[in-house]
Amino acid sequence: MKLSNNDHSRDLTDKILSDYSGNRNKIGRYSVSKIWGILNGYLTPEQYIKGEDFTLEAILRMNDGTMKHKFLEKYAIGETEIKKVFDCRDFVIVGKVDELTDEAVIEYKTSTKLYDKPKSWHSFQLRMYLTMFERPLGIIYQPKIINGRFILDTLGTSRRNDTWFWEQINKLNKFHEELKNYGK
Repeated sequence: MKLSNNDHSRDLTDKILSDYSGNRNKIGRYSVSKIWGILNGYLTPEQYIKGEDFTLEAILRMNDGTMKHKFLEKYAIGETEIKKVFDCRDFVIVGKVDELTDEAVIEYKTSTKLYDKPKSWHSFQLRMYLTMFERPLGIIYQPKIINGRFILDTLGTSRRNDTWFWEQINKLNKFHEELKNYGK
């Protein structure tokens, strides 16, 4: 199929999709960004083991978010893109916060759709990070231009709750045990 009237067009689809294929999940290593989906039935053991196949649109959306995060990093007051592997019995959870200050975990939501409040999985992820990164406060921001000003609009805040965190880990442990026995 010809994409344009000139013969200088290049179709990068296959190269882009191949760069994002093979991202398989590991039993015993769970990303905080996926735990909400696991615990709420949106990610079954079979889907977890199979891994994700990304669409071109999803890849472009992820890269758009990455560019916006890189832009915001220049103006951060804390450390940015801090990754942590947190030990939970016989498995680990892995998370990367957007910004970490002495007092807070800060998450940026860079969707082109503007929100008044965070999605439930955004709040869940932030709450998990508070125990993992040992901070009392979590803030979810969405960058917005309001009256010609660039504002980090607060979508929501959370307080650290270790009891709640370990309840989620106990639920995740059931999924982990199911994965270990999958196909047996």
